[in-house]
Amino acid sequence: MKKENMNIYTLKSANFGEVAESLTPYASTSISNAHKSSEIIRKIFGDAIGLYEECYALYLNNANIAIGYAKISQGGPTHTSADKRLILKYAIETLASGIILTHNHPSGKATPSNSDIMFTEELKKACGLFDISLLDHIIVTPGKETYSFALEQTIED
Repeated sequence: MKKENMNIYTLKSANFGEVAESLTPYASTSISNAHKSSEIIRKIFGDAIGLYEECYALYLNNANIAIGYAKISQGGPTHTSADKRLILKYAIETLASGIILTHNHPSGKATPSNSDIMFTEELKKACGLFDISLLDHIIVTPGKETYSFALEQTIED
């Protein structure tokens, strides 16, 4: 996995350590559902999933194949603050057609907060200005609990 630009990691080569080696098989895999997304996302978070909140964006081409990911923010044990401009900046730089946003809840409860829901709605609108689809926002926990905005139909069209 080669680091390009500032915080974008491509999934095409395996020279970014252990995470890259575990993600490289997904470089040619179409991400067709929340289960496949969660599998990749959990590898990105690694052991930090239970320590503090982090936000990542997974970028996909028009065939829903992952082309890279970016760490958007890292916070404390109960909050992180993501910036929509950074998420879109990396999407434009990678010429992504779709984004899967993800963050973790170290508390073990995957239920989205009101601010999670509002942020997702705002990001979806912002993505639309650039013809980029916000495909999902997935919340993961240190256990196996996962919340998919797409599966729960929390993302409005």
